[in-house]
Amino acid sequence: MIRTAWGYLNLVLATLFFGSLILIASLLRLKPPFYYWVGQQWSEALLWAAGCRVYAQGVKEVDWNKPNVVICNHIGSFDVLALAVSIPVPFYFVAKKELERIPVFGPAWKRAGHISIDRSDREAAIRQLQTAGSRIRNEGGAVVIFPEGTRSTTSQMRPFKKGAFMLAIEGGLTIIPAVITGSEKVFSAGFPSIRPQDIELFFLPALSPEGFTPETADELMAKVRGIMEEALAARPPTPNFMTG
Repeated sequence: MIRTAWGYLNLVLATLFFGSLILIASLLRLKPPFYYWVGQQWSEALLWAAGCRVYAQGVKEVDWNKPNVVICNHIGSFDVLALAVSIPVPFYFVAKKELERIPVFGPAWKRAGHISIDRSDREAAIRQLQTAGSRIRNEGGAVVIFPEGTRSTTSQMRPFKKGAFMLAIEGGLTIIPAVITGSEKVFSAGFPSIRPQDIELFFLPALSPEGFTPETADELMAKVRGIMEEALAARPPTPNFMTG
């Protein structure tokens, strides 16, 4: 209970502090690397408060100088934090537009350049993804997408949506499949108490979208999903780092 109270207090204070930094930075027109640094610091603060350790593998094998789209499974709220502290270049998450409504966090999220998708407007969503692709090609960094669209409540991945793969094909972005385990155990069922937990993140070998077209995006999606499913099947269940 003490860990949970401490974690939520830290969440509120860290969000207010770092969110305010981003809003001030946007008024001063500071450049993207600053927002990347703030995002990492915010994520590290929350992971520390929750007692979670992140072990990332395969980071050094990725060519982060290329324009990349990181495609990861989604099992818990701490997935975003684990990715944020592990990716060594400026990154932009793609998520549902509803996040913009969260006080302080929402405006900061938008000012930092992350991409909000309106799922009710397909054409607008496509334009937003195209904008993301152009930004990465011109400025460098990575786009991060959870292709399931929402968190899985089981050990199986939900069906994928095609947006990430269309982005890779049309934008010429290298696909970096990634799988995460352990983060689903941070929050317990029912009342969301916080449990310290080891989180493991694996960046898998890069995949070029060359040779695929918008008409064959389903084939690319199936190929990436197969790679991720195989990687998840090869990982033993992540044990609890600490209970109670």
